Amino acid sequence: MPDKKPKTPSKRNKKDARKPAPRNRYHRRAKLSEYKFLQVLRGFADDMTATEAAVATGVSIRTVRPLFERFRDALMRAVFTDRFAFGWAGYFLFEKDQLSVRGTAIIDAVIGSDLMRQIINRHDARLNLTGTPGVRFSQLAFETVVRVFCTLSMQKDNDTLYSEEIRQAYAELQLVALYIHLHKEGPDDPELFEAVVSSFERIMKDFAKLLEMEELSHLIDGHTPHRFTNNVFYEDLRRYLLKNPL
Repeated sequence: MPDKKPKTPSKRNKKDARKPAPRNRYHRRAKLSEYKFLQVLRGFADDMTATEAAVATGVSIRTVRPLFERFRDALMRAVFTDRFAFGWAGYFLFEKDQLSVRGTAIIDAVIGSDLMRQIINRHDARLNLTGTPGVRFSQLAFETVVRVFCTLSMQKDNDTLYSEEIRQAYAELQLVALYIHLHKEGPDDPELFEAVVSSFERIMKDFAKLLEMEELSHLIDGHTPHRFTNNVFYEDLRRYLLKNPL
């Protein structure tokens, strides 16, 4: 009886032999399934402690705790990368490539608040925050600030960030600046021109601070709570991790 020819692999078998899709798109080389990973991420977004998240998801505390630490690291990068995510937290906290003066003031204000004291009371035993503030304290403070921004539902344009008085003053300053520009080569009245320039420079020196105070005032007093606070935090961090997996 002649030997049978070996079967040629079918196209279907070749297709099946392709490299499988990653088991978890959010975490490279993770043993945790994507479904369970997102459950843990949801627990983090819902401000659970690691212990609470472990109980809620059925994932071991030894897995959840380091994931929470990595979520906090990723959160800082995510806010820095996309200034308009997380309730525009990055817009208010960063300027160019570093934490702005305004951002530092906001973080310091949150650190000194009752809210931060409550957060510390919840997390102190787990994060060992007592004593001199370190990296973990800074991460928790930053996370708290971002959560505050995620609770806000702000309209992000100058017409709503600034009052009518501020916008009118800015329009008048633009006219003064135009006058200075048009007459700087040969003013009709040099003494008046110098007085206008001096006054303009003095006002502009303080105007940036006035705008900052106006923005912060709107941030504190002019907001309405976001109906889906945790969803804002969860979805923006999930999107970042999908593009930048752990």
